[in-house]
Amino acid sequence: MGEMDGLSILFGLQDLWFRTKIVDTAARLGDRAYFASTKEEFWDRVHKVRPSLIILDLGAPSLDPLLLIQALKLDPTLQRIPILGFVAHVNSEMRRHALASGCDEVVARSAFSRRLPAFLERYRTPAAPGSRVLGEADREEPL
Repeated sequence: MGEMDGLSILFGLQDLWFRTKIVDTAARLGDRAYFASTKEEFWDRVHKVRPSLIILDLGAPSLDPLLLIQALKLDPTLQRIPILGFVAHVNSEMRRHALASGCDEVVARSAFSRRLPAFLERYRTPAAPGSRVLGEADREEPL
């Protein structure tokens, strides 16, 4: 897959360890990764980059992820961008709130970290927002 065929992904997160892992994985897959660690950075990048996928750390307080999700889904120019959220597996309340706010998919942080390439690959196939079907591997670690 050539560089132009890859995803353009905006990651909203604060964790530097995750950022390094993501950069390596995205580069290997031919994807372009952009990062934001604050709401201001996020909005600046989402309008400049027009990503094909948004991935949010739902536990990042500087992003206020639930409000970001709601605003993205209300904006006619951005609402079709799929949003994948990840959260600590013990935080099932955040998972429910994120899905209610419009997040297309929420996975456990540990599953996201372990299977990042598989998650990115799944979003290469066009599908209607909200139509993501979890595979058996995703069901291993319920929230």
